[in-house]
Amino acid sequence: NTEKLSQQLDFSVSYFQDNKRLLVRQNSDIEDFCDIKGKRIAIVKGSLAKDRLQAAVGDNQCSFTQILEKHILPFETHSSALEALRKDKVEVMVADRIFLERFLKDNSFNNLFKMVFFSTEEELYSFGVLKGNERFLNLVNYTLQEMKNDNTYAKIYCKWFQTDKSPYNFQFSGFTENDPELVEMAKAKLPSAFGECPKEDIHQQKNDNYPKYHI
Repeated sequence: NTEKLSQQLDFSVSYFQDNKRLLVRQNSDIEDFCDIKGKRIAIVKGSLAKDRLQAAVGDNQCSFTQILEKHILPFETHSSALEALRKDKVEVMVADRIFLERFLKDNSFNNLFKMVFFSTEEELYSFGVLKGNERFLNLVNYTLQEMKNDNTYAKIYCKWFQTDKSPYNFQFSGFTENDPELVEMAKAKLPSAFGECPKEDIHQQKNDNYPKYHI
């Protein structure tokens, strides 16, 4: 979990934001989060899914107080969890929203599964650096800041999400540019062969007002 990792790692400025969603089969009777009571739930080992599930019980005002441990089944990979859902070995899979949206974009899967929204805490993505490597951590932060300033981040974001308007704003605080050598190393050298971002309409999920990713 995050608390355990923080004892071993220092984290960079966060560069992305997402949260969890449920994935179920199209014919499932699960319409909202509280319908998962008693269901077998697939999660991926090492993710925050288990913690998010338990917290979401209260956030979504379910009639039950917790999800029983025996109903939460950890899998090594997303692929193995998806296969378990496809073969009816579990009724639900919990994963990052952006992963599930990209997965469902494949039409061959869109007819088999559907995503279910639920209220859950947002998750920030950062790079982890072993404690004691403050200078390298500063280099990572300087690089992220430079990528934001010179639009490298927007161009990379556009490549994957077909828009340069990220729903997440960088929060640069807690460090200063006091190492000229690192600042120079952080200067991005990105080729200029990027076209304009295409504009693409995407499906608005019921009850889901979270900023949309274009995938």
